[in-house]
Order: sequence, then structure tokens, then C-alpha cells
Amino acid sequence: MNKSLIIILLLSLTINAFAQNEIDALRYSLTNYEGTARFTGLGGAFGSIGSDVSAVGINPASMGRFSKNEFSFTLQSGSNSATSTLYSNTSAASSGNLNIPNVGFVGTHVFKKREHIGWQSVQFGITYNRLNNFNEKIRIEGETPNSYSLVFANWADGTNEDDLVFNNNYDSYLAYDTWLINPTTAGNNTYVSAINGGTNTLKTIERKGNMSSTELALSGNYMNKLYIGGSIGIPNLRYEEMSQHVENVANDTINDLDNFTFTQTLKTTGSGFNFKIGFVALPTDWFRFGVALQTPTTFRLSDRWQNGLVTNFDDGNEYEASSDPGSYVYRLKTPLKLTGSASFVLLKRAVLSADYELLDYSKSRLSSATYSTAPYDFNPENEAINTLYTKASTLRIGAEVKLTKLIMARAGIQIKDNPLNEVSTKLVNYSVGAGYRINKFYLDIAYVMGTSSENYYLYDPELIQSSPINKESNRAVVTLGFRY
Repeated sequence: MNKSLIIILLLSLTINAFAQNEIDALRYSLTNYEGTARFTGLGGAFGSIGSDVSAVGINPASMGRFSKNEFSFTLQSGSNSATSTLYSNTSAASSGNLNIPNVGFVGTHVFKKREHIGWQSVQFGITYNRLNNFNEKIRIEGETPNSYSLVFANWADGTNEDDLVFNNNYDSYLAYDTWLINPTTAGNNTYVSAINGGTNTLKTIERKGNMSSTELALSGNYMNKLYIGGSIGIPNLRYEEMSQHVENVANDTINDLDNFTFTQTLKTTGSGFNFKIGFVALPTDWFRFGVALQTPTTFRLSDRWQNGLVTNFDDGNEYEASSDPGSYVYRLKTPLKLTGSASFVLLKRAVLSADYELLDYSKSRLSSATYSTAPYDFNPENEAINTLYTKASTLRIGAEVKLTKLIMARAGIQIKDNPLNEVSTKLVNYSVGAGYRINKFYLDIAYVMGTSSENYYLYDPELIQSSPINKESNRAVVTLGFRY
């Protein structure tokens, strides 16, 4: 099996018997900024433009561009769809949600003697921004030549029947307890599946939750040419996933099994902290640039999970087994983040801006929580992180044009590299927007569409083909703001 196949397989097995693995490390290291409608309309390319509360999450120095107090509130309606293919059979699923991607306040103090001291103003801000949205549904359906039960049998091989409950409580023991797999002979440590042939398979995955961050920021404006800032970020996350794998037997089986359903649930909650520092410089009236550095985020996470399996036989018998509820508290350290930004002001009527963000995802690290009652070194998982992941960048480009004194039009694009070694697929978001500003009031709207693709394996790729999944997300965003 080549490296890229191993990578895809790891991403496919979204809920392992025990969580806290390299997949979790990647999921919570990725960010897909959601913010104000103006921020969204420009593709998030706001690191050097400033004067937007969402930009604080990229470069806190951009807050130095505020000359007045400001409060804004954003509402977002979104939908996600996924189309999968399994052995030429196509399936689709979709989900929608309404959320608040941004709320922010910036207070500005203008110095009275600014002509003499150089410092023009200082700003304090508190903002809430969504960093990622986990909501989605996936459906994979079709006829397969093999069965997931073969994987349970392979995992059980080498383990005595009496020891399965201790060694394989979350998978193979459930299959054994419901007669989905059986020992070849009494007392033997090898197992055989109750399914002999292909199946009609249906896999559904439902994910919920989000990752957000509250930023406490401070910035300063020196001579309207240099802006510096720093912030404390307090990210929070909630992730829930339930998957259901159903197989209906297509051919005769050893024990006349009709169907089985394997269910897995996972819930992760946690919070963390990080620090950001940055600057924005205006060497000329038409050009500005900035750099920001975000320290690694240290999360304290709590996982809870449970698996269950139900089998139904032709004689009417039904067998059900559930694993013990599992739980574990651990720490995750995500990579350092470096962002460079530049923007150009054209004839005082248009702005063209770009941000370039770089992370080395191989630097994520898992570890036991402080004073853990069940310490674990996570060496295999951290080695997998180091091997499977690599550096990846995000490019955000946006433009804003002043159509009239009060009305602006915007457009943007965001291109995010895949952090997996030897995988070249990208996440791309396209956005458009408009704004209306008069005196102390402004109203902004935006629409963004995102596309991505991945290969998903229902189980061991030696037994089944991959299922290509094409995903599309759509979001409508509206922001109401006040300056005073």
C-alpha cells in the first residue's frame, strides 16, 4: 500500500475505537475564517486593510486603522451538500444551519497631544469570530463485493474469545457478541465472517459543531504610518459525529444473516489559548503591508465516544451489543501560524488586497492532560502526524470598488492547500458582496461558495474501492454596524 493510500485511509476512518489521533490533530488545526460580510466578501484578505472587527483574528495591528468606536453584528445562513460515488452508484446529502459568525466591539481613544508624541490613537477590541464550521451530512450507498465484517474478523484474529471484550471492546467484540463473526473452531484464535459475498451498503455520516475564537486585542497608531497590535485568543470548539454503516446481505451467507448496523458516536469539546502580534505599515498612500505571527494554540480537549452493533437474521432473531462509553481528556498543540499581507489603493476608489498564510501541520502534537489519571505518550499518533502532514498555505485575494459615495462592491477568492503529503486537492471559496455606508451606520451583505473533494474508504482499501466525494458549501452573510 503506498503512502497516499494510507493517508486517504486514515482520513476515511473518521471515528476510531479510541479517538485522540492524527485525524483530530488535523481537524482542529485547520481554520476556515468566517466573519463580517465585508470580510467575507473580500475572501478574508484583510490583514493589511484593517478597520474591520474580523481582521483582528488575522492581524491585531489592523485594528489600529479604526479612528472611532465601532460595534457590529453578523448573521449567516449556510448550507452544505456532498455527492458521493460508490461503484458507479451516486448518492447525495445536504444540511443547513443559521449562526452568528461574528460579533465585535472596538473602542478608540484619540490622544489630544498626538502632534507632539507621534502616537495618534490606541484601540481596545473584543471580538468573536468563527474559525470553522463542522456541520455536514454525507451519504454513501451502493453494492459492494465484500463486507465490513471481514475487517472485524481480521482485527479479532490472534485474540482468544474470552479476551475480545478487553482488547476489542469497541469493534470486533461487538461483532462477535452479535454473531457477525465467529471463531473457525472452538478455542481457536481465528475468525470468520457470517457474510460470504457482497452486500448492499449504506453509510451515513452526520457532523455538527464549530470552532470559534474570542479575541482580546490592543493596538496603536503611530503617525498614521505604522500600526502595531497584539491579542490573546481564546478558541473554543464543539464537534459531534455520528456514523451509521448498514449492510444488507446480497448473497447466501453461512448463518443466514439478513443485515447488520454498526453505529459510532463521538463528541469533542474543549478550549485553548494563543497569542498574536503584528504590524501594518503604510510607506505610501497607495500601498500598505503587514505581518502577523500567531503562537501555537494549546487546547485542552475532552472526548466521549461509544459504538454499537445490531444484527438481524432470517429466522427473526436480533442481536444487539454496545461498547462501554469511552472518555478521555488530553491536550493538542496546533502549529505556529505566519501571515503576510499587502494591499493597494487605486485612485482612492478601489482596494486590491492579498493575504498569504503558512502553517506546518506536521508540527501538531498530542499529549496527555496535566495530572491525567491515565497518562499516554501518543508517540504513534505524533509520529503519524510527522509523517503524513506537511506545510500548507492559504492564499486570500479580494477587491473592493466604491461604486458611489455610499455603495461598494466586493469580490474575493480563497485557495487552501491540502496539508496531506502527496495529495494535491484544494479547498476553494469564491465570494461576492456589497456594502452601504451612511454617517454612523453601515449594512454589508455577502455570498460565498466553497468547493472541495476527497476520497473516502468505507473500510480496508484492500477490500473496497474508494468513494470520491465532491462537497459544496453556500453561505449568505449580513452585517449591521455602527460607528460613533
